[in-house]
Formats: sequence, structure tokens, C-alpha cells
Amino acid sequence: MPPGTGASFVGLNNNAYQLERAKTHTRDVQSLCSFILGDYMQIPEGDESYDAVIAIESMPHAPDKTAAFREIFRVLRPGGFFGGYDWCLTEAFDAQDTKHLRVKTDIMRGNGLPDIALTAEVGTSLEMAGFELTDARDRAAESDPGMSWYRPLQGRDLGFRGIPRTPVGRALTNLALRAGEKLQVVPEGTRAVSTFLNRAADSLVEGGETGIFTPLFYFLARKPRDGEAVPREAAPPETSRQ
Repeated sequence: MPPGTGASFVGLNNNAYQLERAKTHTRDVQSLCSFILGDYMQIPEGDESYDAVIAIESMPHAPDKTAAFREIFRVLRPGGFFGGYDWCLTEAFDAQDTKHLRVKTDIMRGNGLPDIALTAEVGTSLEMAGFELTDARDRAAESDPGMSWYRPLQGRDLGFRGIPRTPVGRALTNLALRAGEKLQVVPEGTRAVSTFLNRAADSLVEGGETGIFTPLFYFLARKPRDGEAVPREAAPPETSRQ
């Protein structure tokens, strides 16, 4: 946001290294930015401290989505907005389909997620936390099919980043890491971690190709002002899950 607006930003993260990286990337506007080492399940700030909150791919890691939203609701001023992107299972997900369950499990394991919510559950959790849901939709479904969010993980594009995702690139990486472990250039187990992460990447691609998973479920919610009624829409039909 342009400095002329007078707006300032506060970043919250429970990882000190990531906070240092954030400071590096915002050094040109450092007078407008500050950072807190903390947990968004227990935000170390007082009630009604902020005009708006943005979450980008952080909510998938919440052990209790409704509880996380309630904490954000607490620090927002009345009339303030909360927006972000969440990782979700779509309506196409079938909990009785073993392939769907495998994809879900591998995404969870590879990305350290406690669970993956259905798109409908995000809106429900926001409303249970007290928010008015003003917008919610899968932006991946609106994107150019030729430039999908998972394309960089497919190994289709030849280049420095794309080659390691190809079968040949993976084989060469495994050989290099195996040699590195023997020479003690890299820690023991590095090759196993690489294989583990590749499996997670393959599951993300599969989830995108089948349409059962999206990392781009956009939501925008508002904290009502005191005494203001919150409109409630009819709850969407429940989707089977596991």
C-alpha cells in the first residue's frame, strides 16, 4: 500500500527465520512494517487492535479453524475485514474414493497439515466465529487452464526450477544427494526428505488435476459493528468427508 495512505502493517509468525526474511523483503518500507513472533491461536495483542487482517495460506495449519477465526475476530475492530486464501477440498472430493483419500493424506503429510477443510466448512467456521461472510469462492476455478497453480510442480517447463521435477531431474537429484550423504556434505536423510517432498508435490498436482483440491479458496469476512445484525444465508449442503 502506498506510504501516503498512512497505513502500517504488522506481521505475525511463529518462526523466527521467516520473520527475518520478512524484514529483509520489506526493508524499503521498514518504517511501515513491524513483526511479532507468536501464535495466531493466541495472538499477543489486545482486543480490537486492528482495522483489517490478511491470512495467506496460514489457516490450513490451524488445529481448530473456528478457534483461530475467533482469535482474529477478537483483535479486529468492529467493521473491520478479514480476508485470505485457504487450502481446501472442493465439492468434488469423495471420502469414499480411496484415490481421493490417498491424495488428501499425502498433501497433509507433505505439508504438515492437521486436516484439510471442505470449502463449505471455511464459511461455516467464519460465521461460527461471529463474522459476516461477504465473499467466498475458489479462485483456481477462475484461472487460465493453461497456467494452472500446479503447473510449476508438473515438470512441464524446462528451466532451472522445472528440471528437478522431471523424472530425469529427480534421478539426478537422488544420485547427488546419495553421494552428498556419503561424503557428509549434506545431512543423512536428505535424500529421503527429497523423496518425501516429491510425493507431496505429486499429490498436489493430482489434487489439482482431478479438481478435488484447491490452494486458492478466497474468503472475505467482516466483523459486525456493535448492535449490528449479522445476515445468515442458508447453510450449504454437507459434503461427505473423512
